[in-house]
Amino acid sequence: MEGRTKQMPTMVFSCAGCNSVISDSTEYLCSYQDMSCIVVAGGTNISISLTSTRTSDPDGCCQGISCNVCGAVVGKRYATELPRHSLARNNFCLDVNAMSSYTLGNSELRASEAQPGALFQQAADDAASSADSRKLEQRITELETDLLKVQNMVLLHQERLEALELGI
Repeated sequence: MEGRTKQMPTMVFSCAGCNSVISDSTEYLCSYQDMSCIVVAGGTNISISLTSTRTSDPDGCCQGISCNVCGAVVGKRYATELPRHSLARNNFCLDVNAMSSYTLGNSELRASEAQPGALFQQAADDAASSADSRKLEQRITELETDLLKVQNMVLLHQERLEALELGI
């Protein structure tokens, strides 16, 4: 991966109720801990409520954002600017408690970086390793058989030696 800057993998935000994709980190703007939300510029599989509701701020109003698949409320869209939350205005504020997320994988090795024949070499190495393993197992079986023969010979010699000692 020389010569390339390492990019952060894409994070996907989905509805906690039905796992339908709502947005991803390419649309991410910021997050507000005090509001328990992730602010994104765009989304999919969502609808914005046609009715507005008042917020705790006297001049504030917002619209609910619902999942198109299961109907769960997944966030709000603020029509007015909130104090200390300027990016929330006219963007989607996804409720972190209504979301689940996962990170898309990234490739450690690119096909263009792989050495030609490396896959075949690995397969050949595995086959050779398997053949070596079979040879070792076969050799161990032979050695166990030879050891048993030696043990039997020792027993036979011990019996003859005892017989000679008794005969004297």
